[in-house]
Amino acid sequence: MSDKKEEDEEKKKFIEGLRTYFKLKEEYEKSVKKQNKIISKLKDLSWKEKRLELSKIKHKCINCKRPVGSIFSTKIDNHERQLIALCGDRKEPCPLDIKIFLGMVYNLADDLREDEETLNEYKRSIIFDKNDLLFGYITAENAVSKFDNIKDAVAESTKKYEFTLENYLQVVDNDEKKEELRSLQIDFYRNIEHFNTLIKQFNSSQNTQFIVDAVDLYVDTMLPKMSMILSKKYAYNGVEYDEEDNTFHLVQIPFSIDDLEWDISEKGQKVASMKIGMDSFSKKKPVKNNKLQFTAAIPDIKKSDTTPPSNDSWRYR
Repeated sequence: MSDKKEEDEEKKKFIEGLRTYFKLKEEYEKSVKKQNKIISKLKDLSWKEKRLELSKIKHKCINCKRPVGSIFSTKIDNHERQLIALCGDRKEPCPLDIKIFLGMVYNLADDLREDEETLNEYKRSIIFDKNDLLFGYITAENAVSKFDNIKDAVAESTKKYEFTLENYLQVVDNDEKKEELRSLQIDFYRNIEHFNTLIKQFNSSQNTQFIVDAVDLYVDTMLPKMSMILSKKYAYNGVEYDEEDNTFHLVQIPFSIDDLEWDISEKGQKVASMKIGMDSFSKKKPVKNNKLQFTAAIPDIKKSDTTPPSNDSWRYR
């Protein structure tokens, strides 16, 4: 498998992993909100009593369905973000184990603007210092010292700006890509000429073989080449519907946000672990009271012995 295909497969796996992670996270959070909503709607309980009941709820793991909950978190390791999903039972966890490296992604267009702004700030600073020297607000020695410091900073920022600009132009004004596109377009124009010649030959001879050849040329050569030209020319090419005015619009974007992003992380963007389901996991006996059972606790609150819970028992959940 070529490097390009491997990269595309890894990217596809990464996108699918993100979809799976956020789908499971959304389902789990909806389940938690639904359970919490049941208690929050109880009118006979005070806010403190509701919080006590909320603390008793054992949410089900999104994978094994045991009342142990699930852990969805974002971890930052050496400036690199990771998405993590685990079973809430850390002693005897189910197979749920998702780990996705998000990398350190920067946008070339944003970086270019920041570098330009930094250089402009240095230029303004030089102008201000020059004016201060002319009007006697600073001495010549101070001016020389400031100029030397700014000179080094400008040199470093210029080097960074040129590097970012080079990478940016590789996307928006790539000579190799333009040459490939030009070559495809020339071949396509030749195909059009050949197609027109076949039609003329049919008109003059009425030989149906010319029509067959023209159709084969269009289907086997011209259509695939048109697709290649569009893919080289536009990162996105499609028709979109506008509900407001009931119209369709052709949208053609030469390069996407993804094209302008670069990952400088060591691990890159990838799925490190994607374990879901119950394979090779024997379910333990279900924990008792795995359903919402706040009704039994409510009468206890209303008995004569209504000693309020300690602050620590309901303050944190």
